[in-house]
Amino acid sequence: MTTSKPGIARYIAPELLDPPQFGLRHSNPSKESDVYSFAMTAYEVSYILLQYLLVLLTCVSCPSQGPLGRLAVWCAARERHRLQYRVW
Repeated sequence: MTTSKPGIARYIAPELLDPPQFGLRHSNPSKESDVYSFAMTAYEVSYILLQYLLVLLTCVSCPSQGPLGRLAVWCAARERHRLQYRVW
């Protein structure tokens, strides 16, 4: 018998990860836990899209930076996202 939960921890509702902390005996998926998972997914997707939109706007609004400057902005944003993904 396995005690591990399927899925990625950051997308699983807290009450499914640690039922006793929430006064529950067992972790049973519910509509509420599905909503939590969907909300976390939507949050991450919107965060990523916002980051890349800001980078795109920066690159477009500063044409004087030249191709290498715009590439540097893009690479910095990508690294920031990778770091955020690892830490979260």
